[in-house]
Amino acid sequence: MHLPSTHTALTTFAISALMISTVLAFVPNEASAATPDNATTSEDASRSVALNTPAQSASPLSAEQLQKILKDMQDRNQMATFNPQLTDSLGLTKDGKVLTLEFRALKDDKGIYHSFFRLDGNTGYLIAQRTEKGVTTCHVDMNLNLVKAVIHPEGQPGVYVRLPLHEATKILHAELLWWADIANEITGSNSQAATLVRP
Repeated sequence: MHLPSTHTALTTFAISALMISTVLAFVPNEASAATPDNATTSEDASRSVALNTPAQSASPLSAEQLQKILKDMQDRNQMATFNPQLTDSLGLTKDGKVLTLEFRALKDDKGIYHSFFRLDGNTGYLIAQRTEKGVTTCHVDMNLNLVKAVIHPEGQPGVYVRLPLHEATKILHAELLWWADIANEITGSNSQAATLVRP
């Protein structure tokens, strides 16, 4: 997978610009919808990034790469609050309970937004991708195995459709490959770029 130069291809973005304007159904804590370029950082104490279970060898994203992403996420300490309709559809909440998670998000050179969220209690992750078709969100366990995936079709407020396993698995695999490249840049092992551009 070829990833263009960090300076031209990887654009960090405010979570409000991604999620409020694209109706993924979560918004940053204390973010201003009128100012979508504002990135919001939580003042909460940083959490441990220790992994209890390493990623399976079959995953495109290794345990070491995952650790780098989680450390970068912790350093930034940005939080996003989800629409309960989305988290209910993923089986993470019930009866409109609000879920707020730590995240890392980037936009690639094709205009696709990629987001990585850590679930509380080291229970797994949410990995989201926004394209012109809508926003696909995959719930994965600690081993990066797919649990469930839904798509929020573009222009259909309140609609969350469960994806067939084969389609969701293909999307998740591509996302994990993409995040593996990002992790390589964080670690400095990617020859094209040693570090990510900081917002």
